[in-house]
Amino acid sequence: MIAAARSGIRAGGALVAAVSSSAASAASKASVLRRAAASARAVHASAPTLAGHSKWANIKHRKARADSARMKAFSKTSRLITAAAKVGGTDLEANPRLADIVAAARAINMPKALIDGAIKRGGDPDSAATEELWYEGTGQKGFAIVAQCFSDNKNRTRDLVRSAFTKHGGAFKSGVSFMFEERGEVTVVADPAKEDALLSTALEAGAEDVEWTETMDMRTDEVVDAAVVITATDGVSAMEDALKAAGWYVVASGPVRRPTSTVELPEEDVEPARALLAAIEEVDGVEAVFHNVDLPEEASEDDAAP
Repeated sequence: MIAAARSGIRAGGALVAAVSSSAASAASKASVLRRAAASARAVHASAPTLAGHSKWANIKHRKARADSARMKAFSKTSRLITAAAKVGGTDLEANPRLADIVAAARAINMPKALIDGAIKRGGDPDSAATEELWYEGTGQKGFAIVAQCFSDNKNRTRDLVRSAFTKHGGAFKSGVSFMFEERGEVTVVADPAKEDALLSTALEAGAEDVEWTETMDMRTDEVVDAAVVITATDGVSAMEDALKAAGWYVVASGPVRRPTSTVELPEEDVEPARALLAAIEEVDGVEAVFHNVDLPEEASEDDAAP
């Protein structure tokens, strides 16, 4: 699953101990993170290639996936712009939160008309306020799911999320949020070959862990390697600034919910679980979906020989 501007479906892992101020401790921790990253890449590299997929079919699939990711990113960013403008006003110089979101929108090539329209809606006193909403539930065999939403129609969003749960074998109910903890994440486009440089910057800025994944680079519409830098919730801004200053391209950043532990599913429940999570993520207004199920790597979609 592609990690998008924090709208991605992600199961967390164990957090590494807090960074020590001593050089020896930092070096030891960097070694641990490098081994973990190498292990994650080995798992990804060993994923089987789908048989029977022509090169053209894969190109079309990747383009459709890129288009879908772009539209979802635009929609999500538009909601964030409107919400920020409602809270702090439409003047970018007087509203640093709005300025940051607009800068992020421009970085993913969001059309100016969409940005301006979102700001205008935020400044309209008659437009409905955008609320942050959290919904919970369980999936196959009871694994926990938490969905973060931004919506100007609470009832509609709640009903759509409930429907996604019930139509795909889940249960829409409360009582699972205690299985998660709040952390901060900053996702950057990163070549694994340069992980030493990334770790050096991240550790110095207070990183707790680094995980490797894939994301959509909106500058090129390509699926690329990426690193997710995990930090304290109140350390996201400083971490983002440090990574940008070091030359890393930030794709997404913000607070997330990471599971305190994960569960595994029987093989027959894996695909239904994927379908459930995807259905929730596709609901209009859903910002991000967090869960505690340890899903196996999906088969690679690299181009296969015709």
